Amino acid sequence: MSILVFSCIKPEAPVCDGDMLSVPENPAAKGPWEVGARTVTIAGLKVEVWYPAEPGSHDNLEKHQYDIREHLPDDLFLKVIDPVIQDCDCYRDLPADTDHGPYPVIIMVHGYGGFRTASAALCTHWASRGFIVFSADNPGITLKDLLGNMFGVFFANQSGDTKKIIRNINWMPDSLDFLKNAIDTSRIGLAGHSAGGAAIRSLGDVPGVRVIIPMASGGVDDGAYLLSSLVMGAENDGVWAYASQLESYTDSSPENFKRFVGIANAGHLAFTDICAIERDKGGLLGIVDYYGLDFNENLVRLGTDGCEEGRLSPEDGWEIINYASTAVFEETLQCSDNSTEIIQLIESVYPEKIKNFDYSVLNYLK
Repeated sequence: MSILVFSCIKPEAPVCDGDMLSVPENPAAKGPWEVGARTVTIAGLKVEVWYPAEPGSHDNLEKHQYDIREHLPDDLFLKVIDPVIQDCDCYRDLPADTDHGPYPVIIMVHGYGGFRTASAALCTHWASRGFIVFSADNPGITLKDLLGNMFGVFFANQSGDTKKIIRNINWMPDSLDFLKNAIDTSRIGLAGHSAGGAAIRSLGDVPGVRVIIPMASGGVDDGAYLLSSLVMGAENDGVWAYASQLESYTDSSPENFKRFVGIANAGHLAFTDICAIERDKGGLLGIVDYYGLDFNENLVRLGTDGCEEGRLSPEDGWEIINYASTAVFEETLQCSDNSTEIIQLIESVYPEKIKNFDYSVLNYLK
């Protein structure tokens, strides 16, 4: 671990007004809210929204499950007879808790061949602790798009999609009426996996974007509104080399409060739910083999990296990622007084599971 101290002109800090419930000190612990989930359309994009639900509104309801067949082209969907289930720690269409808040925003951007619920375990955790979380199917780069026409990736614009979502959240379209007066767009955090991480690295100049967290990707560029960043990597990433992630972090400008957390014995998909989906059936590879699906070999490799026997379990990976990312988001977006110290304890909290930890501390945040 290395510690560098810099000074610079501080961007205007957000104001964390509002009435929030108390959250557990451990940022990996689930928050006080049960999580509602809705699928909405924002600027033509299909977007999943996870949010703090009205207390008690989940009583006597079953938690939601997503059917991943939705993300297959029609010809492959017809071949997969049984649902492909992704569990979610969330409940469908609950009323939002508008008695508390307003809540800061997190936008999660999926990677190459991903989909809007690919990192639901992370998104629902953040929502349980008082964030409203958005994640879109980014056209051209989703699993369905790549299985249908891989050349569509050249027309993908994940950065532009993310800007559209931010702009439209400010306008509060009819699809978000259930969150009226519950969103604070002066406090926005961005997270992105793989290609999604690359897409958000330069969005610190977008009004309201205060925190950026690329995962299994690269570093972060300076931005007029950016206050903090966290780069997260996996030691055994076979898609985006860990050494490249660490180098990109090192080359990032020190003009924001930056950190790096590398997870030991983990692969590219540690930051998603993919390795946990239908695990008892052999996961994605088992489903592909069972139904004789015609998946591109590179997509199969991408969809299994880190799921191998002996790698860190999805649940252990999520716990570490939730600990680090939540502490960094809460530090700035919820003005948490103790999060700076908490994130710096990560190596002692997860001995043997942290490959690298590094941070550069600005004087104004000490």
